[in-house]
Amino acid sequence: MVDYAEPRMNFENENLYGKVIKMFDFAKTHRDAMMSNWRNSEDLLYGNHWKHSKMPRYKSKITANSVFEAIETIVPIITARAPKLEVLPNNEQSMEFAEMLERQFDSYWRKLRMNRKCREAFRNMMAYGNGFMKSTLDPYTGEIGMDVMDVFTAFPDPYASSLAECEKSFFIHAPVMYVSDIKRVFGVDVSPEGNLDEFRSFQWKEQVETAPGGGGSTVKSPIGDTTDSRVETLEEQGTGGYAYTTEQALIIECWYYDDSVEEIPETITMPDGSVIESESTMSMPKYPDGRVTIIARSEKDKILFDGPNPYGRLPFFMSKNYSESGSFWGRSEASQVESLMKAQNMIVSQIVDNIRLTANPQRIVAKSSGIKPSELNNEPGNVVSPNAPGLVSWEAPPPMPNYVLAALQYLDVKIDNMTGVQDAYRGKSSSSTESGKHAQILRMQTVGRLQPKIEEITEMIQAISEHWAYIITEMMDQPITQRVKDDSGQMAFQTLDPGEMREQGISSDSFDYEIAVGSTLPHDQQAEFQETMMLAQAGMVPPEMVIDASQFIRDKGRAKDFIRQAMSQAQAGNGEMANLTPEEQQIMQSTDEDAINDVLMRHPEIVEAMNQEQPQTQ
Repeated sequence: MVDYAEPRMNFENENLYGKVIKMFDFAKTHRDAMMSNWRNSEDLLYGNHWKHSKMPRYKSKITANSVFEAIETIVPIITARAPKLEVLPNNEQSMEFAEMLERQFDSYWRKLRMNRKCREAFRNMMAYGNGFMKSTLDPYTGEIGMDVMDVFTAFPDPYASSLAECEKSFFIHAPVMYVSDIKRVFGVDVSPEGNLDEFRSFQWKEQVETAPGGGGSTVKSPIGDTTDSRVETLEEQGTGGYAYTTEQALIIECWYYDDSVEEIPETITMPDGSVIESESTMSMPKYPDGRVTIIARSEKDKILFDGPNPYGRLPFFMSKNYSESGSFWGRSEASQVESLMKAQNMIVSQIVDNIRLTANPQRIVAKSSGIKPSELNNEPGNVVSPNAPGLVSWEAPPPMPNYVLAALQYLDVKIDNMTGVQDAYRGKSSSSTESGKHAQILRMQTVGRLQPKIEEITEMIQAISEHWAYIITEMMDQPITQRVKDDSGQMAFQTLDPGEMREQGISSDSFDYEIAVGSTLPHDQQAEFQETMMLAQAGMVPPEMVIDASQFIRDKGRAKDFIRQAMSQAQAGNGEMANLTPEEQQIMQSTDEDAINDVLMRHPEIVEAMNQEQPQTQ
């Protein structure tokens, strides 16, 4: 294990505080250029498409939120299943631990509810262009934790194009915390700050504004971080000695490269095996895997935590949408189809206005009619009496031309082409006679279009598995008990001892980690069963695999036993069948009863073997 410098907490250091603030301000100045794009993507994702519209209130403002549909179609497809990790040992000594690491990875995946968290991070990737996750070891419980990071809290080195490049410079995670939580975690009272909305993503609430004569629009506004209910709940549960408040402060968690060195005495091994220190010294890196410093922005010169990075890498993981070389930030789905969606909104809104005015047209009432406009209310059976004929009329709008619907269809197809979503993955069919094979081809084409996204999430999960393996093998001390099933299906327990692994010289580098690309995608169980049946009939796979592929057989153990028994009986009969000529064997496999009887007459030993295989009745 690497000998790290001792971490420190809660001390004053003006130079270190200033260094972190300088890196944060430098990163924030460059990253703020993304803010307008992200806020615009939020508007589009949550249907706030008419934000800057100057249209009158009485005009319809319909929102055709195609980007929401595309994201909520793609995300469940790509994150449908838990990934399958394969841990490959690099030597014989590590072989016995490979399966244990696989089992522990599956356990963490279930325990940390990683399917849900990966889905959330992947949704952020499509909504904002980047999705972030963070995994650390809890120093108090000794358990691995996993959080989905808000993209607004990420501040990379402006000149880095990936997290790997940030390891040689810096990466900052700047979450907003309640000052009471800061006191609980770091034991320090910090001053609260003002508005910190720029460091968090927004959710939106809707409020419908009606307009005279019907119609109207939906106005959306961001939901503020109201915490009254949180305080009441905490007071009911007890505060544990800390007074919870609604005041907040910005925490700057800076992970950075530090080339500081320290002089340590050289050692000499004596003939008797003892080790003594010499008078000479040697320079050693103080932070071989980087450094982490945590401050509260509002507390000048106060360092909440400072120490070496114990993880051997940054504990952050990122997926990037529409990845481009040289750029750290990806592009959102909304940015690709924004103009198309707004054109849809305009056309659909005009159609709705036309329908509304056709059913309730404008009224033309002459001043000499003697009728008040309020009397013309379209009430069934209502009678109005003008002073003379022709003084009251209704002005209906002209019918919508055919090319309007054609334009809508064009926009739908164009948006589908841009997002890569096909009807096959919406559960729709272009025609009632479309074959299952054709639908499968469409799904395969869609998966091909989504391949970059699939690879992004696969690479992120693989990096997470390598990170967890490092924590287990290098940082954990307590043995881990695993629940397993033996060959007979009985429950048993096995122990994974990280200390024993280190004693044998086994580290995370003793293994390779592979996630099968596409293992998180949904699969057609019926198609899998049919394919397994075909392979079994061709003799390419054992019949037991057909039982495994079936989704309807409950007691698969008994079914496999029956197959094994039938196969052993068939093999006993094959010993007698071996005496037949090829022509006779072909006849025995046919349906010609007369020809089969002739063969049996010539080979009575086959009849005798078949009678012995039949169960005897009492």
